Amino acid sequence: MATERFREFIKRGDALYYFNRYKQAIAEYEKAAAEDGNSVFPIHRIGYCYYLLGEMDKAAEINKVAFEKEPGYYYNFYLDGIIKIATNRSFEGIKSLLKSLETNPEYTPPYSALAQVYFKNNYPETSIKYAKQGLTIDPSVVRCHTALCGSYAKLKKRELFLNAAETALRMAPDNAEVHQAIGWGYSQFEYYTEAKKHYNEALRLNPNSGTDKVLQPLGFLEAHSDYDSSYIWLIVRIGVLIIGVIAGIAKCSSG
Repeated sequence: MATERFREFIKRGDALYYFNRYKQAIAEYEKAAAEDGNSVFPIHRIGYCYYLLGEMDKAAEINKVAFEKEPGYYYNFYLDGIIKIATNRSFEGIKSLLKSLETNPEYTPPYSALAQVYFKNNYPETSIKYAKQGLTIDPSVVRCHTALCGSYAKLKKRELFLNAAETALRMAPDNAEVHQAIGWGYSQFEYYTEAKKHYNEALRLNPNSGTDKVLQPLGFLEAHSDYDSSYIWLIVRIGVLIIGVIAGIAKCSSG
C-alpha cells in the first residue's frame, strides 16, 4: 500500500511535469521509487520524462527496470515503442506499440503514436485507421486529430481535411500541435494565407517550436504569399455563378 510520503513525492513530480520541468520532476519520482521499491509507477514517469528530454538512452535503461518489475505491462511496451521510433527504428517501435495494444486495447496513446508514425512514413490510409480507432475510445486524443488532418491533406481529400481541422480546433483550440498540423494541411492545398495564420498561432502558443516544424514553413509561405489557391477557388466559383446567371438570362430571352 502506498505511503503518504510516496503519494506526496508523486504529487510534486506531477506538478513539475505539468510545467515541463522534467529534470526536477525526475528527482521527485526517484524519491517515490526509493520510498516504494515495488511500485513501477514512478519508474514509468522517470522513463517518460527522459523521453521528453530527448535522453533516449536513459529512457531505455529506465524502461528495462520497468520490464524487470512487470514484464507484461502494457505501458512498458508503449514506452519501448516510442523510444525506438524516436531513434529511427520505426519497424521495431511499431511492433512494440502493437504489443501494448494487444495487452490493453483501451489504452489510447499507442493508437496516436501509430497514427503519427504511419503518417510520417507515408502510409496515410493506415494512419487514418489507427487515428479513428483511438478517437473511438477517446474523442479528445489530440494527436489522433492531428494525424487525421495530415493524412487527409496528404491524400488531397480537401473536404475531409477541412472537417478534421474543424474538429481538431474545437477539441483543442489552444494546442500548438493542432495549429501546426492544420497549417501544414492548408499548405498542401496551396491555401497559403490560412496556412500562415495557423503556423503563426502555433509559434505564439509555443515559442520553442522547432525550426523545421514552424519557422521553415513560414519562410516558404512568406515567399509564396502572392499566390493562394483558395482565392483561385473563389474566383472559379464566382465565374461559374456568373456564367450560370448569363445562361439563364439568355434562355429566358430566347423563350
